[in-house]
Amino acid sequence: MTPDIGLANWFMQRSLRTPERAALHFEGESWTYGEMQQRIERCAARLCAIGVGKNDRVAFLGLNQPMFLFAMFATARLGAIFVPLNFRLTGPELAFMINDCTAKALIVDTHLRATIEPVRDQLPTLKAFLAAEDEAGWRAGEAPAADQVAARDDDVAMIMYTSGTTGRPKGAMLTWQFLVEQCQ
Repeated sequence: MTPDIGLANWFMQRSLRTPERAALHFEGESWTYGEMQQRIERCAARLCAIGVGKNDRVAFLGLNQPMFLFAMFATARLGAIFVPLNFRLTGPELAFMINDCTAKALIVDTHLRATIEPVRDQLPTLKAFLAAEDEAGWRAGEAPAADQVAARDDDVAMIMYTSGTTGRPKGAMLTWQFLVEQCQ
């Protein structure tokens, strides 16, 4: 059996070893590894409740903020594929990427709702539109997420879109093996 090399497993193992150790500090607020793991679990439960599972795509449209990390790790926990979107793009450009990757869920920052709202009716693959800032409301009545899905070397971890300078942007599929190799 091959080891689970995914981000979700890495973070979970880290949170089990040192749950009280500081993990993240952002705009005057701090989270320990244990607190972050709880947030990741709640985010994964919410995504699971709306039907996100292995190989589904979860897009994120937002500025730098903790929810980016919670969503990325939660997506990995479910064996789904994380798709970070460039917040500088227009609604039609974002709609192209969301449709191209067949995103099932979109987590969007308050500041960017006005960009995506005009094209929401052009996003047929999207089953859920979640507000990043409403993470606290996500936990209401949610069942625990399904068991963590082990990541294999050749599983796609993330889809990053090119700038599209010579035509339409292209989604580069990055595998777990590729990401691990880049960190060595």
